[in-house]
Amino acid sequence: MAEIKRKYPAFPDLSFSEFLPFFIEGVEYKKQSGYEVEYGIDTDKFIQMYYKNSSELLRKRQPDLTKSDIIFLEMENLNNELFEALKKWGILKTN
Repeated sequence: MAEIKRKYPAFPDLSFSEFLPFFIEGVEYKKQSGYEVEYGIDTDKFIQMYYKNSSELLRKRQPDLTKSDIIFLEMENLNNELFEALKKWGILKTN
């Protein structure tokens, strides 16, 4: 963080002209760290937020995002979907 503050004293309040080189440096850093940047930043952030093994997934060229405990609940059927999710996770026991 100290290096970022040194290079970009206004961080996190960067202007667009400051943000662009900051972003490019981040992409380059990931490449040097073994990450395969084959997808967009939103996908990257999604993986970091929702996957327990995000570092491992991000190192793969095409991570398999289908094998996960993530469940997205839709508002139209929220009660039933939440009920099923709680059963799946073993939080709710039913006979």
